[in-house]
Amino acid sequence: MTAVSIRGEAPATADIRLLGPVEVAGSGGEVALGGPRLRTLVGLLALRAPDVLSRETLIEGIWDGRPPANAAKTLRAHVAHLRRSLDEGGVPGLVLTRAPGYALAAPLDCVDAHRFEQLVAAGRATAAAGDPDA
Repeated sequence: MTAVSIRGEAPATADIRLLGPVEVAGSGGEVALGGPRLRTLVGLLALRAPDVLSRETLIEGIWDGRPPANAAKTLRAHVAHLRRSLDEGGVPGLVLTRAPGYALAAPLDCVDAHRFEQLVAAGRATAAAGDPDA
């Protein structure tokens, strides 16, 4: 996977849920994401946020290695649709275009899967320290 850091960007306020149905909530409530390909796009970007994923990596992930001939054009259409949905849901500017692809302007703690990993690591550290009060 191609990843380029975009740290330093002003993050959008969002709650990105990957554990269970893929959902995004912003200041306007839950965002209507649409079908499975848009949800896959959100999931791929969120798992690597705030890094940039190349267009090729996204195409590979969205179409599971079997992209249509017009995959690059369709990816652009999916990104445009996702941006409109996020804007309407109160999460403007969440999807960024950065060479060689796209990224989410969201800190790790906006993504439930990342929060879960952080809590598991903290729990393991506490258990390893032998803290009986934890």
